[in-house]
Amino acid sequence: MAKSIGIDVGGTNLRIGVFEHHCLLQETRFQTNFSQLCQQNPAPIAWQKILQTTAEAVQDVLMLHPEVEHV
Repeated sequence: MAKSIGIDVGGTNLRIGVFEHHCLLQETRFQTNFSQLCQQNPAPIAWQKILQTTAEAVQDVLMLHPEVEHV
């Protein structure tokens, strides 16, 4: 069955879940400080760093779950 990744970007945590048919198989939590990042940087810089951090976290999860087909 097709597996997918769901992403929850919060102010202090980035959570990535691996799902199969709406059932959570695994959740990986990465501690972040996106709230502080946004307060201390102009929006374009903060946004770029958030996207980069999120992309790296997704890659880490994909290495553990290469069968994932959708993000």
